[in-house]
Amino acid sequence: MLTSRGRFAEAAILYREALESNPADDSALFTVLADCRRRGAVDEAIEYASRALRSDQGNFMALKTLGWAYVTQRNHDAARIVIAQALNRFDELKLGEPSTVLIAMGAFCGLAARVPGLRRRFPGLDSMSRVGAKTAQELNDWRSWAERYLAWHRRDGAASPEAP
Repeated sequence: MLTSRGRFAEAAILYREALESNPADDSALFTVLADCRRRGAVDEAIEYASRALRSDQGNFMALKTLGWAYVTQRNHDAARIVIAQALNRFDELKLGEPSTVLIAMGAFCGLAARVPGLRRRFPGLDSMSRVGAKTAQELNDWRSWAERYLAWHRRDGAASPEAP
């Protein structure tokens, strides 16, 4: 409920507690890592992402965040490794395509947003109908950046563009 109300910092506190017992819990990890990025807490992000990867070596969110953290620290050797792993996982999971669940949710919200009473009561329904497409676009933007980063890093090995 806190997350849906935009109270991410408060939600992150509760999710940090959840990560104590399950370091790779997707909902908790997503919120905590997003909070770390928002605050620029690079070392904390590395800690949570590394713990998640010890539980689930293929956790895409953890790999993606670890790549961001290493680029932020200008540790390009470590960044290159985890970004390559994240790209492989991205392809395995087909993350660039909206999932059927997100498509179904988007269709439902789009239909519900056309009902005048519901639209007035829940003004966010219309924007929720585009969640799947927006998520896929953001992931594909990350993928493009990651491919450019790896290609650039292979070319001259020096400092590179900032992580998205």
